[in-house]
Amino acid sequence: FDSPADGFIADPCAVEHNNNILIFCERWAKKTARGHIELIGMTNEGELLDPVCVLKENWHLSYPYVFKWKNQWWMVPESAEIERVDLYQATRFPYEWEWHSTLLSDINAVDSTLVEINEHWWMWTSTGPQFLDNWDVVKLYMAKSPLGPWVEHPINPVVSDARCARPAGRPFFRDGYWIRPTQDCSQGYGFALNFRRIKRISPTDYDEENWGEIL
Repeated sequence: FDSPADGFIADPCAVEHNNNILIFCERWAKKTARGHIELIGMTNEGELLDPVCVLKENWHLSYPYVFKWKNQWWMVPESAEIERVDLYQATRFPYEWEWHSTLLSDINAVDSTLVEINEHWWMWTSTGPQFLDNWDVVKLYMAKSPLGPWVEHPINPVVSDARCARPAGRPFFRDGYWIRPTQDCSQGYGFALNFRRIKRISPTDYDEENWGEIL
């Protein structure tokens, strides 16, 4: 799928719905120097459909992390420009979304990624000074549900390494472990894709190790 001439498409997040693959992504426009969230559908033959705008705000949006919980669809797009991590709920999935709540505030957080493991909800998010690149560290937050309240993990930052800190997509379970996709930004933003195997995760402990990479 080619990026448009007046910007680019990035940060794809795919979900399955009614036996169809739906791809949510950032659509960045040169004219505004901001992104909004678009939806790209896929036919049964694998053909990509034309993008449709599904969420636009007066600030930059990217990394649309979409997930299902309690039979409802939710989205946490990056909104670091306003120093918040916001949660949206689908009112007519997948085309219409409304703001539900703010999960974290007064924080320059990017690529927030949520998943439920061992009866806790966990959020990895890369943080740093406003308007600077956030790829050196990732912080972990925990809650009883995705609605919060979210509490910072006591050993934050749980990773301090530009090679494997910043989130890069949905964690998945493989061979008895949860695997966390991460960006290798050691030689520039998005240089490579790493996979980190989570060895331990609890309200008091966290450890992960290399599992593989894609250059």
